[in-house]
Amino acid sequence: ADDLFVSDITIKTDINKSVRPVLSRFQLKLKKSGSVYTLVGAEEKKRNLLSHLIKQELKDFSSFYFDELTKTYDVKKLEADLENILEKNHFNVNSYILKTIATHLLIIISRMENHYYLDCSDRLSGKMFP
Repeated sequence: ADDLFVSDITIKTDINKSVRPVLSRFQLKLKKSGSVYTLVGAEEKKRNLLSHLIKQELKDFSSFYFDELTKTYDVKKLEADLENILEKNHFNVNSYILKTIATHLLIIISRMENHYYLDCSDRLSGKMFP
């Protein structure tokens, strides 16, 4: 709060008004410990949130997270490789779908490189599919 020159109450109010409603749509919560906030919930839900935020950023032309990903990964090469793989397997996709698939792959790669993995126990135990 001090770095932003605002009070703790202002930050709490903004989080409660703007952040928590978005997080609740993804079944995520913020946990505060001291001055540190932590996102709590399933990894799959966190990835869904990231995808949602990127789509919003791209729609709003302020793509901070996507820009950070493109600094680390060669998105054009990824999209070209994806397009080749899809064409080779007779899948015709438009540029929007190609960008969406690339975005999801970037999220997956980025999260896994930072040691965040999906809990697949539900899928493996048959709970996801009867």
